[in-house]
Amino acid sequence: MLNGERIRPVGFNIVPEDRFTGSTLPFERIKEDVDLMKSLGVNMARLSHVSLPKEYLDYLDEKGIMVFEEVSLWGKDIWVDPDHPMPKEWLQRMVKEKYNHPSLVGWSIGNEIGDESKNPKVKDYVKGAIQMAKKLDPNRLALYVSHTAQKNPNDAIVYSDLAMINAYGGWGQAADRTWSYHKKPIFVSEFGNTLTDEDPNLGEIPVGKMMNTLRNKDYVLGVSLWTFNDYRSTYHGVAGWKTPPSQNRAWGIVNTFRDKKRAYYELQKEYAPIKHLSISMVDTIKKEAAITIQPRALLDIPANVLRGYSLRWSIIDQDFYTTVVGTQKIKLITPGDNQFEVLINWKNQSSLKGLKVEFLDPQEYIVFEETKYFEAPKQPSIKFVNTATQGVRIIFDKSAEASAHIVKYYHGDSIFFTNQSINNFIDILDERVKQGASWQYELIALNNAGQSVPSPAQELQKDEDELPPIIWNVKRLENDVFIGFSVAPDDYLYEVEYGTNAGQYTKKLTTKVKGVLNIPNISKDEPLYFRMRVRKQWGFASEWTQEVKI
Repeated sequence: MLNGERIRPVGFNIVPEDRFTGSTLPFERIKEDVDLMKSLGVNMARLSHVSLPKEYLDYLDEKGIMVFEEVSLWGKDIWVDPDHPMPKEWLQRMVKEKYNHPSLVGWSIGNEIGDESKNPKVKDYVKGAIQMAKKLDPNRLALYVSHTAQKNPNDAIVYSDLAMINAYGGWGQAADRTWSYHKKPIFVSEFGNTLTDEDPNLGEIPVGKMMNTLRNKDYVLGVSLWTFNDYRSTYHGVAGWKTPPSQNRAWGIVNTFRDKKRAYYELQKEYAPIKHLSISMVDTIKKEAAITIQPRALLDIPANVLRGYSLRWSIIDQDFYTTVVGTQKIKLITPGDNQFEVLINWKNQSSLKGLKVEFLDPQEYIVFEETKYFEAPKQPSIKFVNTATQGVRIIFDKSAEASAHIVKYYHGDSIFFTNQSINNFIDILDERVKQGASWQYELIALNNAGQSVPSPAQELQKDEDELPPIIWNVKRLENDVFIGFSVAPDDYLYEVEYGTNAGQYTKKLTTKVKGVLNIPNISKDEPLYFRMRVRKQWGFASEWTQEVKI
């Protein structure tokens, strides 16, 4: 209960990490991450199994995300001992320093420490530590996060106020067994499947499949996904969990540079405070539409009373520019309510190529959005190409009015299409395209009204070259420029040419650092132009990337 009302909350785990600044997060990163989480409907989480800095908790206080702080014990640890002074010292300091943060709703005294074959004193430790937490702060929950409660009827979870469990596979069964063994309400503090992909276009997570096994159980109160963000690590892992050569553990719905993966958009729907929103009827003559809103069911996840929410709608004009034309407060919504309609109009607007509708929380975060286009995107253009032995890379500027792009490629009677991509490039790695043969390539933009006119065809041939790294992200911090890029297992070293004028590269940097490199001493008062390539382990250099300006 929160303020006397039932809540069934959702959240994330984060690993404090920024590939430009390390694991000491600047406030800019904290704010961006929390704001993204708010736009995903987040309201409660065991956010991290390390203690959060004051600045992080201050912003959670301001924005309204409830969290459990945790003593940093994980797995097999000799400090899981009721007589060891250090965990007691940590717990005392944590409570004393953070007691007055309203975002804090509970204290955790460790993560995944419940295996008695590894930590034989765990029960005595958990019992004593929770008693200490309750003595230090009688008004908050005290618990430990378990990955053994679903296997062990005698798990130390017996001492917890709440069953916080971690599950990777068999999610609903884990919850069912935990309840049958312990009869404690459950918050799934970590749930996940296997590593996804760093590439936003390939980064998919079966969020709906996982959550549907946990929904509509009265003893499962909420869930928190592992993780919000990819993070740097040298943890080896077993099959499906192995860290790739880039050292980025790709658990997140955003990559380490905070580029949104496909999983981000899927999870936005699964975590939304309403079940569904659709533009159910559009009359372009009368300039009005009906918006259908489907509330969550009583035992859905999430499922909370919604008050102070609103709709905002915008038109997309003939140049595909978006203009807000109306807002309307929404009545109080209670889980289990019937679906209802809201009528909107855009009487004073003349043109309409699309209609965008946003569902806003009381802080005006967009927690659900739907766009209906009435015209296909404008014709896109190919910006740059790389040709290589293994394939062809088409690089382009993403169309604002497009949800994805594809490439049509053909030679004689052979015509093929790539899968849809949300990136600004498409790799065509097709063994049917033989080296030396000339093929035509056309770029097509897509939205829910159809597909654009293809770009002018380019005639390309695969050759003996290698594809260069993908430039994921570029960021300027004071007088340093950071470049984030893809890493392959057979990469040897990376080369960057750069200068202050387009096409004029006066300096060169070579490094073996994987994933991110830093160009220092670049005045922030002038632009930087650069391009990049990789040398493979056999010494062969790839083609250069497109020129990038920052």
